[in-house]
Amino acid sequence: MADRMAATKCQKRSFDDFSESTVTIVVGSERRPFYVHPSFLAEKSKYFKAMFAATWMGARAKACSLPDDDTDPDTFRRYCRWVYKDVVDITLAGSDDAQDKTGGARFEILFKLYILADQLGDTILRNATVDRIADVEKETAYRPGHDLINLAYEKTAGNNMLCKFLVDDALSGTEPES
Repeated sequence: MADRMAATKCQKRSFDDFSESTVTIVVGSERRPFYVHPSFLAEKSKYFKAMFAATWMGARAKACSLPDDDTDPDTFRRYCRWVYKDVVDITLAGSDDAQDKTGGARFEILFKLYILADQLGDTILRNATVDRIADVEKETAYRPGHDLINLAYEKTAGNNMLCKFLVDDALSGTEPES
């Protein structure tokens, strides 16, 4: 019993210990493999923590997929950066940063990252993502478009931090009727 409980606890994150083997996370419709340390994933994500703790994983523990097959590999790559470095990466390829004057591309990255964090039960990333959305709004003086707002409501439960932020954001600057 004690051995089983010890096995279900996540290993402490350490960049000094390279003895932990990786698991393969298969992402997207093209089934792109990512090789990640399970203790790092389990520390951030309730989904992965439960997955790696479950005894039924057994031999399957070496390869698994995400709860949503539509997750694109770029979003999961950004999630892995968060898992290992605690960085919300919204950098764009090439000179796209300068061309993204309205923040549209960065908003899209952040919304997809929030949705993935929501699916994986990563509360800290959800909070950090909403903070970054607010930062991009301040930098650009633009707000997320209707397509992204619809995506947020379609892919999440609707009663979450992002959707509440979007409602507050939409109503900011309005005055109540007299």
